[in-house]
Amino acid sequence: MKCPLFTRKKGRKILSLPINSNENRKTMRKIYSIFILLTLSLSLSAQNNIPTAFDECVDLMSLIWRLAGAREYNTCPITPYAQEADTYFADFKDHNTVKLARKYIQEKGVAYDAVASMGIHLDVTSDGKVVMDTKLQNTIEKRWTEEMQKEFLVAVNDFYTQTNFHKWYTSTLPVQEACLKAFQTQSSKIDLSWFGKFFQESDANFRIILCPLAGNNNYGMDCFLKDGSQQLCPVISSTTYKDGQISYENSAFPIIIHEFCHAYCNPLIDKFWNQMAETAENIYKERQELLSAQAYTRAKIMMYESLVRASVIQYMQEHYTPQQVNFEELIADEESKGFLLTRTLLNAFAKDKGTLKMEAFMPTLLQEINSFTLEKYMAQQIEADKNKIHYKVNIENGSTQVAPGDFTLTITFDEPLFEPGISMNMVDVDFPQFKGYSWSEDKKVLSVNFFMEPDHEYGFQINGSSYRNKEGKVAVESVFKFKTKK
Repeated sequence: MKCPLFTRKKGRKILSLPINSNENRKTMRKIYSIFILLTLSLSLSAQNNIPTAFDECVDLMSLIWRLAGAREYNTCPITPYAQEADTYFADFKDHNTVKLARKYIQEKGVAYDAVASMGIHLDVTSDGKVVMDTKLQNTIEKRWTEEMQKEFLVAVNDFYTQTNFHKWYTSTLPVQEACLKAFQTQSSKIDLSWFGKFFQESDANFRIILCPLAGNNNYGMDCFLKDGSQQLCPVISSTTYKDGQISYENSAFPIIIHEFCHAYCNPLIDKFWNQMAETAENIYKERQELLSAQAYTRAKIMMYESLVRASVIQYMQEHYTPQQVNFEELIADEESKGFLLTRTLLNAFAKDKGTLKMEAFMPTLLQEINSFTLEKYMAQQIEADKNKIHYKVNIENGSTQVAPGDFTLTITFDEPLFEPGISMNMVDVDFPQFKGYSWSEDKKVLSVNFFMEPDHEYGFQINGSSYRNKEGKVAVESVFKFKTKK
């Protein structure tokens, strides 16, 4: 599952780089967002040695879905690496395996984590055969039916042989080594003991799979060995590439925590789903537009993410002080993305969690979840907005007469902001093509340069929690959707 990134620059917020896609598709949505900056140096001493490696079968699956045109597998930021893959496999875009992938995407929704799930359950034998990993139980994501698994296994073996995939995979060793070296500085900072203490589960094993071909996404994978033991094996892709250098910087730190939490949180949501479904469905309907635009397409997925994101903030609260991390800003950022239960979950943790095993704590958590009402939340938001920074935008929400082509969006705040960047999230329509931004000298006017096609619907969310003045007062949230002229 996708998660928010944390970046750092002088203890303040900066613009996260736009997602660059090798697909030149008009419908490609791009996210431009400022994520919370940690004010600390992330200088915890190494507390673990998490096994980290590339996985040939995860790369194989990612490559096939890239060839099939899956948007999420076409955003690899390491441009030369992606271009070399495209060149090497250019003649195999219509191979039967790729056609099957397109079919599975369209008919069964096999995308994102379902692709990685198949990858971690595959193995390559010494004689070059792609098989189901005999060391693992078959707990492949449920979008893969048994019939599909069998059908795909036949096709992928032909693809593996015909393309000489292993030759290409071994040729990428320099990139793999560079990624592993860059990633080590972040993974060594994770306090693995926290997971056992917080969730009161201690029998899981940890490993990390790096896969730049998975684009800007990260997946909280886990699998079970034949002896019943669990292995948490998130697939981490998000990286940066600049001036020929690969890095993960501080962005990798919360991603690892986030993805490890999924293996604990998702089964709990599944087990207790019926007892929270009504509340969750009501919340999802209220924020469906925003959540679905982030690929969270069901209320249950929203709840997976809600519990995980609250757990990540809980980790931060237990490891850093309010002087190091602005926890209110973290909570506000998650709420702005549609996870309205974040504060409710954290309050429940603080009140009653203690040393209870998470499953034993779930009745208390369910009570807190089901006491949440949208009416009360919205009333609190309206009251809070009265004390926030307001602004005017030179585009009317719902307009159908916006000029296509180059367009400068201006957001004029009613007071100066402190060290501003830019924070705009996507909604359920296309994000305009981003070309740059600038701030007025008095830090009251943000100008964002876009290019827009004619007769096209666009939209974005202004992430108010990321804009603040010197005293820490933040701006209001707002969503704009509009259409360009023909």
